[in-house]
Amino acid sequence: MASLWQTPKYIIRTSRRHPTFTLIFILVISLTVGADTAIFSVMNSVLLAPLPYSEADRLVMVWETNPKLQLGLDDLPVSAGAFVAWRDQSRSFEAISAISLTSLNLAGPDRDQSLAVARVSASFFDVIGIQPQIGRPISQLEDKPGANKVAVISRGLWQRMFGAKAEVIDKTVTLDGESYTIIGVMPAGFRLPTATDLSYVDILIPACLTAEQSGQRSDRNLSVIARLKTGVTIQQAQAEMAGVSNRLEQLYKQNEGYGARIVALHEQIVGNTRRVFIVLLSAVNFVLLIACANLANLTLARSMDRRKEIALRLVIGATRGRIVTQLLAESLALAVAGGAIGVLLSFFSIHLLTSFAPRNIARIGDVHIDSAVLGYNLAITLLTGLFCGLAPVLQIFDFNLVPAIKEGAAQVTARVSRNLARNSLMVAQVALSMILLTGAGLMINSFIRILKIDPGFRPEGVVTFGIPLAISSYPQSKQQAACFQKIIHRVETLPGVMAAGYVSHPPLAGGVYAGSFTVENLATPANEQAIADRRIVSENYFLAMGIPLLKGRRFTAEDNESAPGVIIVSESWSRRFMPNEDPIGRRVKLGGKDSGRPWLSIVGVAGDVRHTTLDAEAKPHLYVPYLQFPVSSMTLVVKTGVSRDSMIPGVSHEILAVDGGQLINPIRSLEDYLSDSTSKYRFGATLLSIFAVVALIITMTGIYGVISYFVSQRTREIGIRAMLGAQKYDILSLILRQGLILISIGVGIGMVGAYNLTRLTSFLLYGVTATDLLTFVIASVMLALASLLACYLPARRATRGEPTAALRHE
Repeated sequence: MASLWQTPKYIIRTSRRHPTFTLIFILVISLTVGADTAIFSVMNSVLLAPLPYSEADRLVMVWETNPKLQLGLDDLPVSAGAFVAWRDQSRSFEAISAISLTSLNLAGPDRDQSLAVARVSASFFDVIGIQPQIGRPISQLEDKPGANKVAVISRGLWQRMFGAKAEVIDKTVTLDGESYTIIGVMPAGFRLPTATDLSYVDILIPACLTAEQSGQRSDRNLSVIARLKTGVTIQQAQAEMAGVSNRLEQLYKQNEGYGARIVALHEQIVGNTRRVFIVLLSAVNFVLLIACANLANLTLARSMDRRKEIALRLVIGATRGRIVTQLLAESLALAVAGGAIGVLLSFFSIHLLTSFAPRNIARIGDVHIDSAVLGYNLAITLLTGLFCGLAPVLQIFDFNLVPAIKEGAAQVTARVSRNLARNSLMVAQVALSMILLTGAGLMINSFIRILKIDPGFRPEGVVTFGIPLAISSYPQSKQQAACFQKIIHRVETLPGVMAAGYVSHPPLAGGVYAGSFTVENLATPANEQAIADRRIVSENYFLAMGIPLLKGRRFTAEDNESAPGVIIVSESWSRRFMPNEDPIGRRVKLGGKDSGRPWLSIVGVAGDVRHTTLDAEAKPHLYVPYLQFPVSSMTLVVKTGVSRDSMIPGVSHEILAVDGGQLINPIRSLEDYLSDSTSKYRFGATLLSIFAVVALIITMTGIYGVISYFVSQRTREIGIRAMLGAQKYDILSLILRQGLILISIGVGIGMVGAYNLTRLTSFLLYGVTATDLLTFVIASVMLALASLLACYLPARRATRGEPTAALRHE
C-alpha cells in the first residue's frame, strides 16, 4: 500500500517539476480525444442506437421499383393497388401497413394551426409494436370508407391542446372542416418511420382506402412498412415479392416494369449517413494518431533528460518493473486528465456538429453522451496514455547504468534504436497528415465544383411562402384559384416586389412528382416509359424564378379553365422525347393514351432546372398553368429587390388581408434551399479541413521537436565543423537534409495510403475522382513546405550559435 501511495505522489511531483510538458500533454489529449468523442457520440446516436420500436430488426420498408422510368431513383412510392395486392398475397409479413404524410388545418378559437398528420392502416400499430399510452389504437372497422372518423393524437398535442388531461378520450378535433373523435394518445417520444428519418407527427388517422383507390395503380404516393414473420429473412421476403410483382405485371398494364424492393428499416433510416460518419471518425482518429506520435516523441525526448534520474533510482534499489509502473502510471494519469477535459469539450463540440450538420441526417437531434460514449472515451484515453508512455518504458530494458551515472544524460550518445523510434514517429505523422490533407483537398474541390453549378434559376432575392388553403374554407377549385389570385395581385403591388408567382413544389425542396404522359403521334422507345416530373405554376413563375424561356411564350392570365389546355416543357424534355423536332404546337396528354384527360398544346420550352439536388442532372419537366389545374396548396415565390427581412412582414400582411386565418408555412429563401442542397459537401469539406489543419499543426510541432532534438544531439559536432571552416549554408544543409529525407519518406508513404483510402470517400465527391492528380500534388507540396519550415527554424538557430560555445556545450 505504501508503494501504491508513492505512485500518485511521484506523478504530482514530476508534473509540477515540468509544468510546460504537463500542460502540453493534457491540452493535446483533451482536444483530440474531445473531438473523437464528439464524432463518436453522433455516430452512436445516429447509426448504432436501436430504433425505438419493438423488435426493430424485423421491421422493413417496401418500395416499388421501375428501372425503365430512368428517374435516377432506386425506390419509388407505392400505389394503393400494389399495397393491397402485397397485403393480400404476401405470406412473409406478420403485418403490413400503408402510410401517407400530409398536413391538415386544425380549427382553433383564434386561428387555425397546421398539423403534421399521418394516414395509416389499422395494422400500423401491430407493425411498429407500439400501442397508445391512453385509449386504444385504430381498429380494422374504422379503417374503412364511411366509418366513424377517429384519431390518435401525439403526447405533445395532448399536452398543448388538452392540458394532459385523461378526459381527452372521446373529445373531438376539427381537421380541414371534418370532425374526428380522439380514441388514443401515443407515448412520449413516439415518432413515425419515414423514408429518411423518424418524424414527429401530431395526429394519426385511418387511411380508409376506397375501392377505387385500392384498384388504381397510377398514383403512387404511399410508404409501406412491414414486420417480417419470425424466422423469415429479407432475402426470402424479397423472393416472394418478386413473384407477386410478376403476377401483377401480367394482370395489369399499369404494373409493367414495376417490381418491389425490401429494405431493413434501420438501413433505410441511416444507410445514407453511415459512410459519412465512418469517414469522419476515421479522419479524427488519424488526428489522434498524429497527436499520439507527437506526444510519444515528446515523452521520449523528456525521458532522455531523465536518464540520470532513472539510473540513480536503479542503483539505489528500485526494480525496473517498479520504474516501468511509475512511468506508465504518469502517462496514463495525464491522459485520463486530458480525456476528462475532452468529455467536457465534447458537449460543446456536439452542439456545433448538430447545428452545422445537414438537415437530412436522420436522428441528428437525438445526439447525446451516454455510457457507451463514455466507455469509448475511456478506452481511447487509456490506449493513448499507454502508447505515449510506451517509448520511454522500452528504454528501461535497454539501459546501461555506468555511462548514464558517470557522464549524465546529455553526454550519452543516443543509440540508433532511439533515433529510429523518433524518426519513425515523425514519418508516421507526415504520412497520416498527407492522407488527411488529400481527403480534405478532394472535398474542398468537390464543394467548389458544386457551388459553380447553375441550378437553372436565379435565387438572389427570392423568398417563398407556403400557403395551404383549408379545404373547409375553400372546398371548390374555383374558390381556391380565386383566393390565390387575390393574394398575388395584392403582393405584386408591394414596393420592392419585382415579380411574384406560384408553384406547387419549389425547386430543391425535396421529393419527385413524376407521372406518365403521352405525346400525340409520337412512339416511345420500347426500353423506356414516357415519364416526366410535373409542376403546377402561375403565369409569372418563370419571371420570378429567373428561369429562361428558350422558345415560345410563358403562361398568361388568359390560360384559364375556359381556354384550351396548354403546357410548357423543359429543354431536357424536348431533347429527350423530341430531339429532331420543334415541340411548339405539339400536343401532350397527362397519363396514358386512354386516360380520358384533355390534350395540352406545348406553347413554350423553358430552361432546365435542377429540382431534386444540385448534384443530380436536370430531369425532363412538364409545367402546367395553375388556372387550369388548381390545387389547394401552393408556394408563393416573390422576387424582391430589398432585403428578405423587410419583405416578409409586408407579404405576410397581404396574405392575411385576404384570409385572416390563413397559415403561412414555411417561409424560406431560395438561397436556403441551395444551402441545404450543398450541405453534405460543405459539412464534409469543413470538418475534414479542420482535421487536416489540426493534423498539419501537430505534425509541424512534431517535426520541429525532432529536428531540435537532432540539433541538440549534434551541438558539439556542429561547433567542430564551424571551427574547421564549415559555412552556415553547409550546416543548414546538413540539418535540412536529415529532415528532408524523413519528410520525403513520410509524403511517399502518405501518398500511397491516400491513393488507397480516399477511394472510400468517392461517394462524397462531385466532379472529381478520388485519385485526382492535381489534389495529390497540391497536398504533397503544402505538406512538404510546411514540414520544411518546421525543419528550417531549429536549423537556422543552430547556424547562429558561436562555435566556442558549442564546444563547451558538453
